[in-house]
Amino acid sequence: MERLDISKRTVFRYLRIIDTIDRISYDPRQKGYAFAEGNRADKLRLSHDELAVVLAAGEAVSHLGRSFGERFRKLISNLDLALKPGSGM
Repeated sequence: MERLDISKRTVFRYLRIIDTIDRISYDPRQKGYAFAEGNRADKLRLSHDELAVVLAAGEAVSHLGRSFGERFRKLISNLDLALKPGSGM
């Protein structure tokens, strides 16, 4: 915690937040926390149809303003979009 310059309380607050998103548990052998059911955040895999829906949604809400559009494009660029195996690409 000293290395990161944050308090123990902050670390545990972050762990609680992460746990609400995807269950984590303490691993005594590793002396650290790990995702209880594997790290589902590794990669978002989308089929062609799912990717089309995400991109169409962006177009459909583009009238909400420039700021929203910029945030949506940033979201898309931050996602590690990958096609599901066997989807034809």
